[in-house]
Amino acid sequence: MVWQEQPLFMGWCLNCHRNPENYVRPRDEIYNMNYVPAEPQEVLGPRLVAEYGIMPAEQLTNCYVCHR
Repeated sequence: MVWQEQPLFMGWCLNCHRNPENYVRPRDEIYNMNYVPAEPQEVLGPRLVAEYGIMPAEQLTNCYVCHR
């Protein structure tokens, strides 16, 4: 069975783009619907943001980032 977990409004997207450390996960877990972080997201998130070179929030909220 498939369901929509979150609304697909821009606000939901912008929350993640503004605070990627709250949502980022290891690359090998992106499609794991049962993913549970091995360590607190408050520790894991900032480390992955740095490791993956995720851009600062002001760049991530430019519409052009997704809508090219």
